[in-house]
Amino acid sequence: MEIAKKILKISYTTIFIVFILIAFFITLTSLRIVQGYNFYVVMSGSMQPAIKTGSIVGVKQEDKYVQGDVITVMVDNNPNNTYTHRIVEINEDSYVTKGDANESNDADSAFKESVLGRVFANIPLVGYIVNFAKQPTGFIVMVVVPAILIIALELNNVKESIINMVNKKKDIKSSTTKDEKNQK
Repeated sequence: MEIAKKILKISYTTIFIVFILIAFFITLTSLRIVQGYNFYVVMSGSMQPAIKTGSIVGVKQEDKYVQGDVITVMVDNNPNNTYTHRIVEINEDSYVTKGDANESNDADSAFKESVLGRVFANIPLVGYIVNFAKQPTGFIVMVVVPAILIIALELNNVKESIINMVNKKKDIKSSTTKDEKNQK
């Protein structure tokens, strides 16, 4: 019985940690928490091997970018539609970019006002999980189900605590009653 409780406790702790990490990365890629810093999921292999498909990249807004910087660019003024490529040439009002795995430069230049920032961090593979969790099925599997499990386990812990308290009160009351009978 003790082994089963230990296994349940380890499982609970693992689920809780995974739940918190997933929530953290979803929040990180969905909200603009710190001004000038953003995080994006990379879902193409155009920057491999430097940035693998399924990575999350941290991007910092800069005043100036230089040739060789890896930048994230907003497409059609939509911050949810982006690509991350390397600057290969700098023009007066735009950057010519290219994915490391691509043979040719991007067809369209990245205008300076559409650059979201320079990549400062790269977290491999986590983007797959975040991308899945943002879908309805993924949200249910990776957020709702673990949340229900955590709530159920906590309610069970509360129930056990209440039962223990009631039993202790009964034990105290019955021992007090026995003591009173013995004294008479």
